[in-house]
Amino acid sequence: IIGNTDEIFWKESFPLGAARILELFKPSDPIMDMEISVIENFLYTATENLFVALRNHPVNTLVGSSGSFDSIVDMIKVAKGLEPCSEVELYNEIGISDYQGIHEILLRSTIADRYTFPGLIPLRVDFIVIASIFINLIIKEAGISHMWQSGYSLKEGVLSELKRTLVNG
Repeated sequence: IIGNTDEIFWKESFPLGAARILELFKPSDPIMDMEISVIENFLYTATENLFVALRNHPVNTLVGSSGSFDSIVDMIKVAKGLEPCSEVELYNEIGISDYQGIHEILLRSTIADRYTFPGLIPLRVDFIVIASIFINLIIKEAGISHMWQSGYSLKEGVLSELKRTLVNG
């Protein structure tokens, strides 16, 4: 979704979950540079409409919700000696340099390494590298300089909109 506080300029959904990408490419452990390039090229081609839309509606801020963004924030917080996200946090800023540090660590890590990473829940161990490659591609291609993690998922946003519609008629 590309938008601001007043308007949605563009939106599209892509069937590109990290599990699906892992199934398609079955990368080495740890992932190799050539595999990263192949996955980036695939993701760029599969989301070409996004990058066309970003040229028409430039942005400098990326907001991610749930899943991998939660894990990235938790890993950054733990690396800084802070507590992982709590249930009450509505959002967290993700410094681009902090993200890049975690991204580089993830790219060099094995699955066994990731099971030991503080802040990374076991459910995300297999998928976090692919998710980080996709996030990094968007940062590079869109020229992202600010990044945020929302404590709410897209499902909660849909439920909030549904509730508002039902209450207001």
